[in-house]
Amino acid sequence: MYALKPMGIPGKAPAHVKAWTQQEDDLLITLYPQHTARDIAGRLGRSYEGVCGRISRLREQGRIGIKQQRLSDEMIATLIRNRHTRSLKELAHMAKVSTRTVTNRLRALGYSLIKCGDLHKNTVYSDRIVEIIRQLHDEQGLTFREIAQRLSHELQPNPTPTLAQRLYWRCTASDAVFRELLPD
Repeated sequence: MYALKPMGIPGKAPAHVKAWTQQEDDLLITLYPQHTARDIAGRLGRSYEGVCGRISRLREQGRIGIKQQRLSDEMIATLIRNRHTRSLKELAHMAKVSTRTVTNRLRALGYSLIKCGDLHKNTVYSDRIVEIIRQLHDEQGLTFREIAQRLSHELQPNPTPTLAQRLYWRCTASDAVFRELLPD
């Protein structure tokens, strides 16, 4: 068996690694609020990954804060209140954050952005029709073919048994609320 020789000198950084100076740290701290990490990397002559790593170390030391301030409690309450009626882009624009921030924050709090039934923008058949179909199937025991024949005067064009079956299983606006309130 061959034994590998140790590389480099113990306690000394390799030649391609340059230690951070106090001036570079100060410049990084002053540039960070207005510039991206890529811009700062270009100005300092360092790699993007190196600048990101240094930013995280300075953040751990408490010398640098986060750029985007956290959402306030009032804004989170507004997002929760409007999550079923507004789109994700509208919520993000209202909060002045990214769509990813809104999604992650609401998901962490246990809320969903899913819009079901009448709350969905592309809804063709109302929740009232869905409730009628569920009543006819569950309480009166009608088949989906019979339900389609009964609803032919209300729905245009004439519904098929497949449509009646899909509407039976479709989530309504109240289902979205129950989904959040009930445990998994």
